Amino acid sequence: MAPTAIASNGRSIPQTHWSARFLNLTSSTVDRYDLYDFSQADAVYDLGENGQTDTRVAALHFNYGLSSPVGIQADNFAMEACTRIRLPMGRFFRLTSTSDDGVRFLFKDRHTQEVLAELAGDWRDRSIHIPAGTHVLTTPQRGGYDFYIQYYDRTGIAALTVTLDRIWVEGRVLASTLNVRSGPGTSNPVIGTLRQGTIVTITRWEPSPDDRTYPNWYRVIMPGGTKGYVVMDANLVEPLGEASNVITVGKTPVFTRPRNIAIVSSKVWRTSDKRIALRSDKDVSATELGRLVVGTPLTILGKEVGGRYLNGFDYWYHVQANVGGRIQTGYIAAYYVNVQLDEGQFDTAISKANGLYKFHISEVLTPQHFSKSYRPLIEAAAVPYPWLSPAIIAAIGSRESVWGRVLSPPGPKGTGDGGHGRGLMQIDDRYHKDFINSGRWRDPEANIDYGIHSVLSKSYNDLSRKTTLTGLDLLRGAIAAYNAGLTSVINAITEGRDIDYYTTGQDYSWDVLNRAGWYQLHGLK
Repeated sequence: MAPTAIASNGRSIPQTHWSARFLNLTSSTVDRYDLYDFSQADAVYDLGENGQTDTRVAALHFNYGLSSPVGIQADNFAMEACTRIRLPMGRFFRLTSTSDDGVRFLFKDRHTQEVLAELAGDWRDRSIHIPAGTHVLTTPQRGGYDFYIQYYDRTGIAALTVTLDRIWVEGRVLASTLNVRSGPGTSNPVIGTLRQGTIVTITRWEPSPDDRTYPNWYRVIMPGGTKGYVVMDANLVEPLGEASNVITVGKTPVFTRPRNIAIVSSKVWRTSDKRIALRSDKDVSATELGRLVVGTPLTILGKEVGGRYLNGFDYWYHVQANVGGRIQTGYIAAYYVNVQLDEGQFDTAISKANGLYKFHISEVLTPQHFSKSYRPLIEAAAVPYPWLSPAIIAAIGSRESVWGRVLSPPGPKGTGDGGHGRGLMQIDDRYHKDFINSGRWRDPEANIDYGIHSVLSKSYNDLSRKTTLTGLDLLRGAIAAYNAGLTSVINAITEGRDIDYYTTGQDYSWDVLNRAGWYQLHGLK
Protein backbone atom coordinates (compact mmCIF):
# COMPACT_ATOMS: atom_id res chain seq x y z
CA MET A 1 0.00 0.00 0.00
CA ALA A 2 1.04 3.61 -0.54
CA PRO A 3 2.79 5.05 2.52
CA THR A 4 0.89 7.50 4.70
CA ALA A 5 2.11 10.99 3.84
CA ILE A 6 3.15 13.35 6.63
CA ALA A 7 2.72 17.04 5.88
CA SER A 8 5.27 19.65 6.89
CA ASN A 9 3.20 20.39 10.00
CA GLY A 10 3.74 16.80 11.18
CA ARG A 11 0.16 15.64 10.63
CA SER A 12 -0.80 12.70 8.44
CA ILE A 13 -2.56 13.59 5.20
CA PRO A 14 -6.04 12.02 4.68
CA GLN A 15 -6.27 9.72 1.66
CA THR A 16 -9.04 11.88 0.18
CA HIS A 17 -6.75 14.94 0.20
CA TRP A 18 -3.98 15.69 -2.27
CA SER A 19 -0.71 14.49 -0.76
CA ALA A 20 2.03 16.31 -2.67
CA ARG A 21 5.77 15.53 -2.61
CA PHE A 22 8.22 18.06 -4.07
CA LEU A 23 11.77 17.64 -5.38
CA ASN A 24 14.42 20.30 -6.03
CA LEU A 25 16.14 19.45 -9.33
CA THR A 26 18.32 21.03 -12.03
CA SER A 27 17.56 22.27 -15.53
CA SER A 28 18.99 19.06 -16.96
CA THR A 29 16.98 16.69 -14.74
CA VAL A 30 13.73 18.53 -14.07
CA ASP A 31 11.78 16.73 -16.82
CA ARG A 32 13.42 13.31 -16.34
CA TYR A 33 10.56 11.57 -14.56
CA ASP A 34 12.40 8.27 -14.93
CA LEU A 35 14.94 9.64 -12.43
CA TYR A 36 12.47 11.00 -9.89
CA ASP A 37 12.65 9.54 -6.38
CA PHE A 38 9.76 11.00 -4.40
CA SER A 39 10.63 8.84 -1.40
CA GLN A 40 13.43 11.40 -0.93
CA ALA A 41 11.14 14.42 -1.19
CA ASP A 42 12.46 17.83 -0.17
CA ALA A 43 8.99 18.79 1.10
CA VAL A 44 5.59 17.18 1.59
CA TYR A 45 2.40 19.25 1.64
CA ASP A 46 -1.33 18.69 2.05
CA LEU A 47 -2.91 20.48 -0.90
CA GLY A 48 -6.44 20.03 0.48
CA GLU A 49 -9.46 17.90 -0.39
CA ASN A 50 -9.50 16.16 -3.75
CA GLY A 51 -12.43 18.17 -5.08
CA GLN A 52 -14.95 15.35 -5.39
CA THR A 53 -18.52 16.39 -6.21
CA ASP A 54 -21.51 14.53 -7.65
CA THR A 55 -20.09 14.31 -11.18
CA ARG A 56 -16.49 15.36 -10.53
CA VAL A 57 -14.21 12.57 -9.34
CA ALA A 58 -11.25 14.80 -8.48
CA ALA A 59 -9.72 18.22 -9.11
CA LEU A 60 -6.42 19.92 -8.29
CA HIS A 61 -5.55 23.57 -8.85
CA PHE A 62 -2.63 25.73 -7.81
CA ASN A 63 -0.85 28.80 -9.12
CA TYR A 64 2.37 29.69 -7.31
CA GLY A 65 3.17 32.41 -9.84
CA LEU A 66 6.92 33.02 -10.01
CA SER A 67 7.30 31.54 -6.52
CA SER A 68 7.00 27.99 -5.12
CA PRO A 69 6.06 26.14 -1.91
CA VAL A 70 8.18 26.89 1.15
CA GLY A 71 11.44 24.94 1.00
CA ILE A 72 11.27 24.46 -2.78
CA GLN A 73 13.24 26.53 -5.28
CA ALA A 74 11.31 28.83 -7.62
CA ASP A 75 12.51 27.06 -10.81
CA ASN A 76 13.42 23.48 -11.70
CA PHE A 77 11.26 21.53 -9.28
CA ALA A 78 8.99 18.52 -9.69
CA MET A 79 5.89 17.42 -7.81
CA GLU A 80 3.92 14.20 -7.43
CA ALA A 81 0.42 14.60 -5.94
CA CYS A 82 -1.73 11.59 -5.02
CA THR A 83 -5.30 11.09 -3.83
CA ARG A 84 -7.63 8.12 -3.34
CA ILE A 85 -10.62 8.04 -5.71
CA ARG A 86 -13.44 5.59 -6.31
CA LEU A 87 -14.56 4.74 -9.84
CA PRO A 88 -17.65 2.75 -10.85
CA MET A 89 -17.38 0.05 -13.50
CA GLY A 90 -17.89 0.88 -17.15
CA ARG A 91 -18.50 4.62 -16.82
CA PHE A 92 -16.65 7.21 -18.90
CA PHE A 93 -14.46 9.99 -17.50
CA ARG A 94 -12.76 13.02 -19.01
CA LEU A 95 -9.31 13.97 -17.69
CA THR A 96 -8.56 17.63 -18.48
CA SER A 97 -5.34 19.52 -17.73
CA THR A 98 -3.67 22.88 -18.25
CA SER A 99 -0.22 23.54 -16.85
CA ASP A 100 2.99 25.53 -16.89
CA ASP A 101 5.06 23.36 -17.39
CA GLY A 102 4.65 19.60 -17.97
CA VAL A 103 2.04 17.23 -16.53
CA ARG A 104 1.50 13.46 -16.72
CA PHE A 105 -0.73 10.94 -14.87
CA LEU A 106 -0.75 7.47 -13.32
CA PHE A 107 -3.55 5.31 -11.93
CA LYS A 108 -2.49 2.61 -9.47
CA ASP A 109 -4.15 -0.30 -7.72
CA ARG A 110 -4.78 1.00 -4.22
CA HIS A 111 -3.70 -2.28 -2.59
CA THR A 112 -0.68 -3.40 -4.63
CA GLN A 113 0.37 -0.03 -6.13
CA GLU A 114 0.56 -1.74 -9.53
CA VAL A 115 0.39 0.86 -12.31
CA LEU A 116 -2.90 0.29 -14.16
CA ALA A 117 -2.57 3.18 -16.61
CA GLU A 118 0.19 5.68 -17.40
CA LEU A 119 -0.80 8.75 -19.45
CA ALA A 120 1.75 11.00 -21.12
CA GLY A 121 -0.42 14.05 -20.53
CA ASP A 122 1.42 17.12 -21.92
CA TRP A 123 5.01 16.53 -20.76
CA ARG A 124 6.85 19.53 -22.21
CA ASP A 125 7.77 23.13 -21.48
CA ARG A 126 4.42 24.77 -22.05
CA SER A 127 2.31 27.77 -21.10
CA ILE A 128 -0.86 27.81 -19.03
CA HIS A 129 -2.46 29.60 -22.00
CA ILE A 130 -2.06 26.63 -24.36
CA PRO A 131 -5.47 24.92 -24.79
CA ALA A 132 -6.22 22.17 -22.30
CA GLY A 133 -5.29 18.58 -23.02
CA THR A 134 -7.92 15.85 -22.55
CA HIS A 135 -8.15 12.08 -22.23
CA VAL A 136 -11.25 9.88 -22.00
CA LEU A 137 -11.03 6.94 -19.60
CA THR A 138 -13.10 3.97 -18.56
CA THR A 139 -12.68 1.36 -15.83
CA PRO A 140 -13.48 -2.34 -16.28
CA GLN A 141 -13.68 -2.90 -12.53
CA ARG A 142 -15.24 -0.73 -9.86
CA GLY A 143 -13.28 0.13 -6.75
CA GLY A 144 -10.70 2.41 -5.19
CA TYR A 145 -7.77 3.74 -7.21
CA ASP A 146 -4.79 5.92 -6.35
CA PHE A 147 -4.66 8.81 -8.81
CA TYR A 148 -1.19 10.36 -9.27
CA ILE A 149 -0.34 13.65 -10.97
CA GLN A 150 3.29 14.31 -11.83
CA TYR A 151 4.28 17.87 -12.71
CA TYR A 152 7.45 19.85 -13.34
CA ASP A 153 8.25 23.57 -13.46
CA ARG A 154 11.34 24.70 -15.33
CA THR A 155 11.10 28.53 -15.42
CA GLY A 156 8.39 31.16 -15.29
CA ILE A 157 5.17 30.67 -13.38
CA ALA A 158 4.27 27.39 -11.68
CA ALA A 159 0.58 26.61 -12.28
CA LEU A 160 -1.59 23.54 -12.75
CA THR A 161 -5.29 22.73 -13.13
CA VAL A 162 -6.48 19.13 -13.46
CA THR A 163 -10.06 17.84 -13.39
CA LEU A 164 -11.45 14.31 -13.68
CA ASP A 165 -15.18 14.31 -14.52
CA ARG A 166 -17.79 11.68 -15.28
CA ILE A 167 -19.20 12.15 -18.79
CA TRP A 168 -21.49 10.54 -21.32
CA VAL A 169 -20.31 9.95 -24.86
CA GLU A 170 -22.03 9.56 -28.22
CA GLY A 171 -22.16 6.72 -30.72
CA ARG A 172 -23.53 6.22 -34.22
CA VAL A 173 -25.50 3.10 -35.21
CA LEU A 174 -23.75 1.32 -38.10
CA ALA A 175 -26.11 -1.65 -38.46
CA SER A 176 -29.13 -1.28 -40.75
CA THR A 177 -31.31 -1.95 -37.70
CA LEU A 178 -30.21 -2.53 -34.11
CA ASN A 179 -32.30 -4.00 -31.31
CA VAL A 180 -32.41 -2.19 -27.99
CA ARG A 181 -33.06 -4.46 -25.01
CA SER A 182 -34.18 -3.88 -21.43
CA GLY A 183 -31.01 -5.43 -20.02
CA PRO A 184 -27.48 -6.50 -21.07
CA GLY A 185 -28.13 -9.81 -22.83
CA THR A 186 -30.18 -11.23 -25.68
CA SER A 187 -32.48 -13.00 -23.20
CA ASN A 188 -33.94 -9.60 -22.27
CA PRO A 189 -37.00 -8.21 -24.11
CA VAL A 190 -36.56 -5.90 -27.10
CA ILE A 191 -37.84 -2.44 -26.13
CA GLY A 192 -37.03 -0.63 -29.38
CA THR A 193 -35.00 -0.57 -32.58
CA LEU A 194 -32.52 1.94 -33.98
CA ARG A 195 -31.91 2.67 -37.64
CA GLN A 196 -28.53 3.10 -39.29
CA GLY A 197 -27.08 6.55 -38.64
CA THR A 198 -29.00 7.18 -35.41
CA ILE A 199 -26.94 9.00 -32.77
CA VAL A 200 -27.32 7.63 -29.24
CA THR A 201 -25.88 8.69 -25.91
CA ILE A 202 -23.69 5.99 -24.33
CA THR A 203 -23.73 6.18 -20.53
CA ARG A 204 -21.51 3.17 -19.81
CA TRP A 205 -20.48 -0.28 -20.96
CA GLU A 206 -21.67 -3.26 -18.96
CA PRO A 207 -20.99 -7.00 -19.06
CA SER A 208 -23.86 -9.42 -19.49
CA PRO A 209 -24.28 -11.84 -16.59
CA ASP A 210 -25.28 -14.74 -18.84
CA ASP A 211 -24.85 -13.96 -22.57
CA ARG A 212 -21.73 -15.79 -23.76
CA THR A 213 -22.27 -14.84 -27.42
CA TYR A 214 -22.43 -11.11 -26.68
CA PRO A 215 -20.65 -10.62 -23.33
CA ASN A 216 -20.33 -6.80 -23.46
CA TRP A 217 -23.05 -4.19 -23.92
CA TYR A 218 -23.53 -0.44 -24.02
CA ARG A 219 -26.16 1.21 -21.88
CA VAL A 220 -27.63 3.91 -24.10
CA ILE A 221 -30.20 6.69 -24.13
CA MET A 222 -32.23 6.61 -27.33
CA PRO A 223 -33.55 9.74 -29.06
CA GLY A 224 -36.61 10.61 -27.00
CA GLY A 225 -35.03 9.63 -23.71
CA THR A 226 -35.72 5.88 -23.44
CA LYS A 227 -32.87 3.94 -21.82
CA GLY A 228 -31.80 0.46 -22.89
CA TYR A 229 -28.90 -1.78 -23.92
CA VAL A 230 -27.26 -2.55 -27.27
CA VAL A 231 -24.46 -4.95 -28.13
CA MET A 232 -21.00 -3.37 -27.74
CA ASP A 233 -19.56 -4.23 -31.16
CA ALA A 234 -17.51 -1.99 -33.48
CA ASN A 235 -19.57 -3.27 -36.44
CA LEU A 236 -22.84 -2.22 -34.79
CA VAL A 237 -22.10 1.02 -32.90
CA GLU A 238 -19.27 3.46 -33.64
CA PRO A 239 -18.17 5.68 -30.72
CA LEU A 240 -17.83 9.29 -31.87
CA GLY A 241 -15.45 12.14 -31.16
CA GLU A 242 -13.46 11.81 -27.96
CA ALA A 243 -15.09 8.41 -27.32
CA SER A 244 -13.26 6.97 -30.34
CA ASN A 245 -10.05 6.81 -28.28
CA VAL A 246 -10.89 5.59 -24.78
CA ILE A 247 -8.12 4.59 -22.37
CA THR A 248 -8.83 1.61 -20.12
CA VAL A 249 -7.68 1.91 -16.51
CA GLY A 250 -6.95 -1.60 -15.28
CA LYS A 251 -7.46 -5.07 -16.67
CA THR A 252 -10.73 -6.19 -18.16
CA PRO A 253 -11.92 -9.16 -16.08
CA VAL A 254 -13.34 -12.30 -17.59
CA PHE A 255 -17.01 -12.08 -16.66
CA THR A 256 -17.58 -15.72 -15.88
CA ARG A 257 -17.91 -15.19 -12.15
CA PRO A 258 -19.73 -17.91 -10.20
CA ARG A 259 -23.37 -16.93 -9.83
CA ASN A 260 -24.52 -19.66 -7.46
CA ILE A 261 -22.60 -18.75 -4.31
CA ALA A 262 -24.22 -16.81 -1.45
CA ILE A 263 -24.16 -16.46 2.32
CA VAL A 264 -26.70 -15.99 5.08
CA SER A 265 -26.86 -12.22 5.60
CA SER A 266 -26.59 -10.14 8.74
CA LYS A 267 -30.32 -9.42 8.52
CA VAL A 268 -30.90 -12.47 10.71
CA TRP A 269 -30.57 -9.99 13.62
CA ARG A 270 -34.31 -9.53 13.01
CA THR A 271 -34.95 -13.07 14.26
CA SER A 272 -35.21 -14.01 17.92
CA ASP A 273 -32.10 -16.22 18.05
CA LYS A 274 -30.09 -14.57 15.26
CA ARG A 275 -30.56 -17.61 13.06
CA ILE A 276 -32.80 -18.35 10.10
CA ALA A 277 -34.51 -21.60 9.21
CA LEU A 278 -33.61 -23.81 6.28
CA ARG A 279 -36.99 -25.36 5.39
CA SER A 280 -38.18 -28.36 3.42
CA ASP A 281 -40.39 -26.19 1.21
CA LYS A 282 -40.79 -22.52 0.28
CA ASP A 283 -43.20 -21.57 3.05
CA VAL A 284 -42.91 -20.57 6.71
CA SER A 285 -45.13 -23.54 7.61
CA ALA A 286 -42.72 -26.07 6.06
CA THR A 287 -40.55 -28.32 8.23
CA GLU A 288 -37.32 -26.85 9.60
CA LEU A 289 -34.24 -28.77 8.45
CA GLY A 290 -31.94 -26.66 10.63
CA ARG A 291 -31.15 -23.08 11.61
CA LEU A 292 -28.36 -21.14 9.94
CA VAL A 293 -26.18 -18.37 11.37
CA VAL A 294 -24.76 -15.26 9.72
CA GLY A 295 -22.13 -16.06 7.10
CA THR A 296 -23.21 -19.66 6.43
CA PRO A 297 -22.19 -20.46 2.81
CA LEU A 298 -25.04 -21.36 0.47
CA THR A 299 -25.07 -22.91 -2.98
CA ILE A 300 -27.97 -21.41 -4.96
CA LEU A 301 -30.03 -23.93 -6.90
CA GLY A 302 -32.80 -21.52 -7.88
CA LYS A 303 -35.08 -18.67 -6.82
CA GLU A 304 -38.81 -19.33 -6.53
CA VAL A 305 -42.03 -17.66 -5.47
CA GLY A 306 -43.46 -19.17 -2.30
CA GLY A 307 -45.37 -18.29 0.84
CA ARG A 308 -45.32 -14.77 2.23
CA TYR A 309 -43.26 -13.70 5.22
CA LEU A 310 -42.46 -10.44 7.04
CA ASN A 311 -43.97 -7.54 5.07
CA GLY A 312 -45.39 -9.59 2.24
CA PHE A 313 -42.07 -10.85 0.87
CA ASP A 314 -42.49 -14.03 -1.15
CA TYR A 315 -39.21 -14.93 -2.89
CA TRP A 316 -37.29 -17.95 -1.58
CA TYR A 317 -33.90 -19.38 -2.53
CA HIS A 318 -33.59 -23.10 -3.17
CA VAL A 319 -30.16 -23.87 -1.69
CA GLN A 320 -27.68 -26.43 -0.45
CA ALA A 321 -26.10 -25.78 2.94
CA ASN A 322 -24.05 -27.57 5.58
CA VAL A 323 -26.33 -28.21 8.55
CA GLY A 324 -24.63 -29.90 11.48
CA GLY A 325 -22.03 -31.54 9.25
CA ARG A 326 -24.53 -32.77 6.66
CA ILE A 327 -25.25 -31.20 3.26
CA GLN A 328 -28.95 -30.42 3.22
CA THR A 329 -31.08 -29.16 0.36
CA GLY A 330 -33.93 -26.84 1.24
CA TYR A 331 -35.41 -23.35 1.08
CA ILE A 332 -34.43 -20.11 2.80
CA ALA A 333 -36.30 -16.80 2.69
CA ALA A 334 -34.58 -14.57 0.11
CA TYR A 335 -34.60 -11.60 2.49
CA TYR A 336 -31.94 -13.34 4.61
CA VAL A 337 -29.53 -14.14 1.75
CA ASN A 338 -26.66 -12.08 0.34
CA VAL A 339 -25.97 -13.05 -3.26
CA GLN A 340 -23.25 -11.86 -5.62
CA LEU A 341 -24.73 -9.47 -8.17
CA ASP A 342 -23.30 -7.18 -10.82
CA GLU A 343 -22.81 -3.53 -9.97
CA GLY A 344 -26.06 -1.61 -9.83
CA GLN A 345 -28.22 -4.72 -9.45
CA PHE A 346 -30.09 -5.31 -6.19
CA ASP A 347 -31.50 -8.55 -4.91
CA THR A 348 -35.14 -8.58 -3.84
CA ALA A 349 -37.40 -10.73 -1.72
CA ILE A 350 -40.49 -9.49 -3.61
CA SER A 351 -41.61 -11.34 -6.71
CA LYS A 352 -42.56 -9.27 -9.75
CA ALA A 353 -46.22 -10.27 -9.56
CA ASN A 354 -46.55 -9.84 -5.77
CA GLY A 355 -50.09 -8.56 -5.24
CA LEU A 356 -49.30 -6.59 -2.09
CA TYR A 357 -46.84 -4.39 -3.99
CA LYS A 358 -48.68 -3.86 -7.28
CA PHE A 359 -49.70 -0.33 -6.29
CA HIS A 360 -46.07 0.61 -5.70
CA ILE A 361 -45.37 0.40 -9.43
CA SER A 362 -48.76 1.59 -10.70
CA GLU A 363 -48.43 4.79 -8.65
CA VAL A 364 -45.09 5.51 -10.33
CA LEU A 365 -46.26 4.84 -13.88
CA THR A 366 -49.94 5.88 -13.76
CA PRO A 367 -50.61 7.82 -10.53
CA GLN A 368 -54.17 8.03 -9.27
CA HIS A 369 -53.69 11.50 -7.82
CA PHE A 370 -51.50 13.20 -10.43
CA SER A 371 -51.96 13.70 -14.15
CA LYS A 372 -48.59 12.39 -15.37
CA SER A 373 -46.19 9.53 -14.73
CA TYR A 374 -43.53 10.11 -12.08
CA ARG A 375 -41.05 7.97 -14.00
CA PRO A 376 -39.47 10.76 -16.12
CA LEU A 377 -38.98 12.86 -12.96
CA ILE A 378 -37.33 9.92 -11.18
CA GLU A 379 -35.01 9.14 -14.07
CA ALA A 380 -34.01 12.81 -14.48
CA ALA A 381 -33.18 13.11 -10.78
CA ALA A 382 -30.78 10.13 -10.98
CA VAL A 383 -28.83 11.42 -13.99
CA PRO A 384 -26.12 13.49 -12.19
CA TYR A 385 -25.01 10.70 -9.85
CA PRO A 386 -22.99 7.65 -11.01
CA TRP A 387 -23.80 5.85 -7.74
CA LEU A 388 -27.58 6.33 -8.00
CA SER A 389 -30.17 4.53 -10.12
CA PRO A 390 -33.84 5.40 -10.75
CA ALA A 391 -34.78 2.17 -8.98
CA ILE A 392 -33.36 3.51 -5.70
CA ILE A 393 -35.31 6.76 -5.99
CA ALA A 394 -38.46 4.79 -6.75
CA ALA A 395 -37.77 2.61 -3.71
CA ILE A 396 -37.34 5.60 -1.38
CA GLY A 397 -40.65 7.03 -2.58
CA SER A 398 -42.19 3.61 -2.09
CA ARG A 399 -40.94 3.32 1.48
CA GLU A 400 -41.83 6.92 2.36
CA SER A 401 -45.32 7.30 0.90
CA VAL A 402 -46.10 4.51 -1.62
CA TRP A 403 -45.79 7.42 -4.03
CA GLY A 404 -48.49 9.40 -2.30
CA ARG A 405 -51.08 6.65 -1.75
CA VAL A 406 -50.74 6.65 2.05
CA LEU A 407 -50.58 10.44 2.53
CA SER A 408 -53.35 12.70 3.76
CA PRO A 409 -54.82 13.71 1.39
CA PRO A 410 -53.49 11.08 -1.07
CA GLY A 411 -51.15 12.38 -3.73
CA PRO A 412 -48.18 14.75 -4.05
CA LYS A 413 -49.81 17.47 -1.93
CA GLY A 414 -50.35 15.16 1.05
CA THR A 415 -48.55 14.92 4.38
CA GLY A 416 -47.45 12.07 6.61
CA ASP A 417 -45.41 11.36 9.74
CA GLY A 418 -47.81 13.27 11.98
CA GLY A 419 -47.88 16.15 9.51
CA HIS A 420 -44.10 16.65 9.50
CA GLY A 421 -43.40 14.74 6.28
CA ARG A 422 -44.36 16.69 3.17
CA GLY A 423 -45.04 15.32 -0.29
CA LEU A 424 -43.94 12.22 -2.16
CA MET A 425 -40.43 12.04 -0.68
CA GLN A 426 -41.65 13.11 2.80
CA ILE A 427 -39.42 16.15 3.29
CA ASP A 428 -39.42 16.93 7.02
CA ASP A 429 -40.76 20.40 7.87
CA ARG A 430 -38.60 20.59 11.01
CA TYR A 431 -35.27 20.38 9.17
CA HIS A 432 -36.01 21.86 5.74
CA LYS A 433 -38.03 24.94 6.62
CA ASP A 434 -37.05 27.14 3.68
CA PHE A 435 -38.13 24.54 1.15
CA ILE A 436 -41.34 23.77 3.02
CA ASN A 437 -42.21 27.45 3.48
CA SER A 438 -41.72 28.03 -0.24
CA GLY A 439 -44.66 25.71 -0.91
CA ARG A 440 -42.73 23.98 -3.68
CA TRP A 441 -42.90 20.67 -1.82
CA ARG A 442 -46.36 20.18 -3.33
CA ASP A 443 -44.87 20.01 -6.83
CA PRO A 444 -43.75 16.41 -7.58
CA GLU A 445 -40.67 17.40 -9.59
CA ALA A 446 -39.47 19.89 -6.98
CA ASN A 447 -40.16 17.40 -4.16
CA ILE A 448 -38.22 14.58 -5.84
CA ASP A 449 -35.35 16.88 -6.82
CA TYR A 450 -35.05 18.29 -3.31
CA GLY A 451 -35.06 14.83 -1.74
CA ILE A 452 -32.28 13.65 -4.03
CA HIS A 453 -30.14 16.75 -4.64
CA SER A 454 -30.42 18.40 -1.21
CA VAL A 455 -30.83 15.40 1.12
CA LEU A 456 -29.62 12.07 -0.32
CA SER A 457 -26.64 13.29 -2.35
CA LYS A 458 -25.52 15.61 0.43
CA SER A 459 -25.49 12.69 2.87
CA TYR A 460 -23.57 10.58 0.35
CA ASN A 461 -20.89 13.25 -0.08
CA ASP A 462 -20.66 13.98 3.66
CA LEU A 463 -20.28 10.29 4.53
CA SER A 464 -17.66 9.88 1.81
CA ARG A 465 -15.60 12.66 3.41
CA LYS A 466 -16.20 11.86 7.08
CA THR A 467 -16.11 8.05 7.13
CA THR A 468 -14.27 5.16 5.50
CA LEU A 469 -17.46 3.79 3.91
CA THR A 470 -17.18 2.84 0.24
CA GLY A 471 -19.29 1.11 -2.39
CA LEU A 472 -22.52 -0.50 -1.25
CA ASP A 473 -21.91 0.44 2.39
CA LEU A 474 -21.59 4.11 1.45
CA LEU A 475 -24.79 3.89 -0.57
CA ARG A 476 -26.58 2.22 2.33
CA GLY A 477 -25.28 4.89 4.68
CA ALA A 478 -26.65 7.71 2.51
CA ILE A 479 -30.03 5.99 2.28
CA ALA A 480 -30.11 5.40 6.04
CA ALA A 481 -29.24 9.07 6.62
CA TYR A 482 -32.21 10.06 4.46
CA ASN A 483 -34.36 8.52 7.17
CA ALA A 484 -32.42 8.95 10.41
CA GLY A 485 -30.04 11.82 9.66
CA LEU A 486 -26.30 11.96 9.10
CA THR A 487 -25.37 12.10 12.79
CA SER A 488 -27.32 8.93 13.58
CA VAL A 489 -25.56 7.01 10.82
CA ILE A 490 -22.13 8.22 11.92
CA ASN A 491 -22.98 7.29 15.51
CA ALA A 492 -24.02 3.79 14.42
CA ILE A 493 -20.71 3.35 12.57
CA THR A 494 -18.68 4.71 15.49
CA GLU A 495 -20.47 2.38 17.92
CA GLY A 496 -19.84 -0.64 15.70
CA ARG A 497 -23.53 -1.11 14.93
CA ASP A 498 -25.32 -1.84 11.69
CA ILE A 499 -25.81 1.22 9.47
CA ASP A 500 -29.58 0.88 9.91
CA TYR A 501 -29.47 0.70 13.70
CA TYR A 502 -31.04 4.14 14.26
CA THR A 503 -33.41 4.05 11.28
CA THR A 504 -37.14 3.39 11.46
CA GLY A 505 -37.61 -0.36 11.92
CA GLN A 506 -33.80 -0.70 11.95
CA ASP A 507 -33.99 -1.77 8.32
CA TYR A 508 -34.45 1.37 6.21
CA SER A 509 -31.55 1.06 3.75
CA TRP A 510 -31.88 -2.71 3.44
CA ASP A 511 -35.60 -2.35 2.72
CA VAL A 512 -35.04 0.43 0.19
CA LEU A 513 -32.49 -1.65 -1.74
CA ASN A 514 -34.82 -4.65 -1.52
CA ARG A 515 -37.56 -2.55 -3.10
CA ALA A 516 -35.06 -1.18 -5.63
CA GLY A 517 -34.43 -4.75 -6.81
CA TRP A 518 -38.19 -5.17 -7.23
CA TYR A 519 -38.47 -1.96 -9.27
CA GLN A 520 -35.65 -3.24 -11.48
CA LEU A 521 -37.83 -6.26 -12.28
CA HIS A 522 -40.36 -3.73 -13.59
CA GLY A 523 -37.86 -1.98 -15.86
CA LEU A 524 -36.60 0.87 -13.68
CA LYS A 525 -32.84 0.34 -13.90
